[in-house]
Amino acid sequence: MEKLNFLEFVDAVKSEIEDKMGENVRIDIHDTVKNNGVTYKACSVIRKGSCASPNLRLDDFYEKYLDHYDLPTVAEEMVYVFKKYGNPQIDIHGFECFAQAKNRIVIKLVSYEENKERLQDIPYTPFLDLAITYCYVISRNNSAKTKASIQIENEHLAMWKIDKHTLHQTAMKNSAEIMPLRVSNMDDVIVEMLQHKGIEADSIRQDMENIQKEMPMYILSNQDNYFGASVICYPGVLKQMAEKLGTDLVILPSSIHEVIVLPVSGKEDYDEMDNMIKDINRDQVAKEEVLSNHFYYYKYSSEKLMIPSVSF
Repeated sequence: MEKLNFLEFVDAVKSEIEDKMGENVRIDIHDTVKNNGVTYKACSVIRKGSCASPNLRLDDFYEKYLDHYDLPTVAEEMVYVFKKYGNPQIDIHGFECFAQAKNRIVIKLVSYEENKERLQDIPYTPFLDLAITYCYVISRNNSAKTKASIQIENEHLAMWKIDKHTLHQTAMKNSAEIMPLRVSNMDDVIVEMLQHKGIEADSIRQDMENIQKEMPMYILSNQDNYFGASVICYPGVLKQMAEKLGTDLVILPSSIHEVIVLPVSGKEDYDEMDNMIKDINRDQVAKEEVLSNHFYYYKYSSEKLMIPSVSF
């Protein structure tokens, strides 16, 4: 049987979900705009009495349909997710009041150039060639940890009757407190990844430790690894790393969730480093999670983070 095109698939899978979910729900198909101009069509199921639903990317399920799933199987998998997570206990009580909302506002670091159009509607603070934007984090099941947030837009500032300076000061203070810095050795992270995949890593641990001694590399993020690249904006973070290592630093933008920091040895090939970042961003990082295509340089003596074209 000939496969449906994407728009036909969207209509068909919506009908399948409606049949399987029954009454008292609303199936919503909408476009979702993400970081770096990424837009995708998504599906959500809103139940009566609920204000939230998982937001499932329809292009992901369309790929499964084209690959080996039939339409009822795809719909069944989506319904399973909606039923399991379709009534999340999230708390957005008080969002409309700044006095109540302010303790959950944090910073998020993004590319300025890739988000230039969207930033017209979003309050931001320039940071080199990046932009500090702001999010309201949502707690789930009374847990302080979260991977859900609301992007703060200009209309929210008008609603709260505050200016950008107040927003920025609030978010900077909160970020270091509710999303504190986490520093990991690269070798520990790699060993952990191998173990997570069921690979015995003890045999390579010593080799990894030797490599770390020769070329120490550290991953900087926050405790949730969520928008964790923003920790480079936290006061004193890079200064403390430079003091610990006793040298200038190279910052590799791994993604919007983390950065890699290594001490300057004087043997770096900076062109090769930029090419490596571009290759990894192209092949291994989701477009909406790319932060930058070049490295940054932290000068210990002046305590300044710089763009390569400025520092060299």
